[in-house]
Amino acid sequence: MFGQRQTRQRRKSPTPPPMTRDEALRISQGLGLLERSQPPAPLLSETDDDADNNNEWEDIPEVPCTHEEIRPDSPGDQYAKHQRSLRHAEARARNQSKWMALEAQLTATYLHLQSFTQNWTKQNSYLTNEIKCQCPPEKFRRRCVDFVDILSHARKRRVTFCDCVPDVIRLLHLGYIAGSPHFPRTAFSIRLLQFQHHLWNHTSISISGFIDALMSFLDVQCPSRLTPQQIKGNYKKNTDAQAKDIKLRELYPDKFIGVLYDIGCHLGAHIAKRLWLQNRYQNAVKVLSEAQSALTILYGTTNPAAPGQNYSAEFFRGQWTLEREAYSSKEAILQRQKLELGRLLSLKEELDTAWTMLTEIVLDRSLPVITAEQSIVRLRTTAELQEKIEKQVARVGTANVPVDDEEEAFLKLWYSKHEVGLRFIAICEEKRPLQQSRSDGHSSNLGHKGQTNLLLAVRRHTVQLMKIVDTYRTRRAEYHAEYPHRQLPEDIEYTELLHIKADHPFWNDSLFTKIDAPWAVDPKTRLGMQQIAYADRAKEELRRLGWEARRAMRWATTTHHRNLTTLLALQSDEPDLALPIVSHQTLSHLPPQFRRSAAAVVIKNAFVKITNTQLLWHEGLLEVFSRTQSQTGDEELKRTWDSQLDHISKLHEEEFREGERLQIQNGVKFKVKFNAEVTKPKSMSIIPRS
Repeated sequence: MFGQRQTRQRRKSPTPPPMTRDEALRISQGLGLLERSQPPAPLLSETDDDADNNNEWEDIPEVPCTHEEIRPDSPGDQYAKHQRSLRHAEARARNQSKWMALEAQLTATYLHLQSFTQNWTKQNSYLTNEIKCQCPPEKFRRRCVDFVDILSHARKRRVTFCDCVPDVIRLLHLGYIAGSPHFPRTAFSIRLLQFQHHLWNHTSISISGFIDALMSFLDVQCPSRLTPQQIKGNYKKNTDAQAKDIKLRELYPDKFIGVLYDIGCHLGAHIAKRLWLQNRYQNAVKVLSEAQSALTILYGTTNPAAPGQNYSAEFFRGQWTLEREAYSSKEAILQRQKLELGRLLSLKEELDTAWTMLTEIVLDRSLPVITAEQSIVRLRTTAELQEKIEKQVARVGTANVPVDDEEEAFLKLWYSKHEVGLRFIAICEEKRPLQQSRSDGHSSNLGHKGQTNLLLAVRRHTVQLMKIVDTYRTRRAEYHAEYPHRQLPEDIEYTELLHIKADHPFWNDSLFTKIDAPWAVDPKTRLGMQQIAYADRAKEELRRLGWEARRAMRWATTTHHRNLTTLLALQSDEPDLALPIVSHQTLSHLPPQFRRSAAAVVIKNAFVKITNTQLLWHEGLLEVFSRTQSQTGDEELKRTWDSQLDHISKLHEEEFREGERLQIQNGVKFKVKFNAEVTKPKSMSIIPRS
């Protein structure tokens, strides 16, 4: 409410309690959706004389009382739920409108009291600063309010309210924020809400869980709950536990957890965020160094594609251009059509295998007779395969493609290897989220459920990949047995396939594409092309990181200068210097003499935040700034940055030397290197208290 923070989505409102059957039945009957049940008529005796003369009991048949039930999804039940949700939404809207009506006055009062009480750190900041109003005694009303603090819980404390000051504002003067805008019954201390605000920004914890833990803690701290016997018992219990803990640490020194899992994960993530720019810079330098070392070795190696010459950067870049052109040429389109033909032939082989198996089962009477369900499944499978073949024929262009047996086996082998590559890439894509969450500067957002689903998907792709690898090896062996004189692609096992990289010779398809260019067949050429790409990308990364570092430094120095200038203007006696912020609509609810101090609270908090940010960024930004390509205005930017950091260091030294909280004071002139003379405070606190 009183400062900017990260936004979070509002939690969904709790589900209202379900309506009882009797209530839903009554609403349905009132709306005319159900008929009202009539009570059974009483049974009459045949004659009154018989009833008078007969002293024995008369047997009356029991008539069950029928109550018409109502379904949970009936119109009456739905109408009742809808009306209840509308009333709940209207109540929330009314409550929200009341808070919005008080927001400006509440904010202005908060800023004024934050300055007056030094951020509620004075001894008399709580429950002592009551408002003195001029209302007559009959206008006062006393009401009990529960005050919840971080160290105590005062139940049913009587507070005096009146009509001239809203209840929320009166409680704020006492150091508490009301739980509701109208007739509050509960109030929470400022320091408790400030603590919860910082906890909420740095950890993931629910408000309800925080309140439950706080109330449990305050209940335990209540003096009335601890008798001397209980205190003695608790002390003995705690000392015994500590003694046992020391003994266990001696026996099992490596079995104790140092940092909790959740805390460790959060610490690692935030530390990685702090060093994001520096880590990116160091990674770019490392990649560039490794790429240049590999290229230096290649530049001293003879190039077989150019006799008498060594590899060069121009040769690698030229091969990269030829590779891109080759994949967009007509020859590449023809190769893709052949690959589609290999897929068509593979589907045809599957169809023939299915029909052969069906025929053998029908003709061989020694085998068990297939059932009708199995026959339907096999017919459906063959029909699906036939449909796929027809679609592939339409894509290729003709069903009567003139190919011999050798070419057909060769194309099917090519398609099998191509499918191995596709499945391998699918597994890499499934693993990518997990690998990315483990890299620097990233935190895993998969969770237990997400990791479980990811592992299941990887297992499904793994089973498919194993089958495809077996098919590829089988077709390779069959092709080698039929045509031993032909060159074969590289053989590979499934376990070996999982450990190879994208530049492994197994993925080279030059045997099938008939391309013998250096970029397709020469491993050193492909390595050089890859290292050239790494070096270019690392140089571009360093250039962009230099821009980012300078942009961050300019933003920080500009914000520092603007906040300091505004803060000094608020402390000066000239009325026109701080007029824009003092005349803000929110501060109009305060008396004129209090507006400058309230505005100074906001500006000082922003100034403290930017100085802490500069101290945090200083080491990493200067490393990137000094080791990247210089730009126009670097000297002035560096001079301004160093001047501001020196100023911040002096403020820290004065704070530690005096040993007390220092306030901004006037009267001394100094020159900060902002190309302008400003008023220097004698001392300045960078502790965010006021």
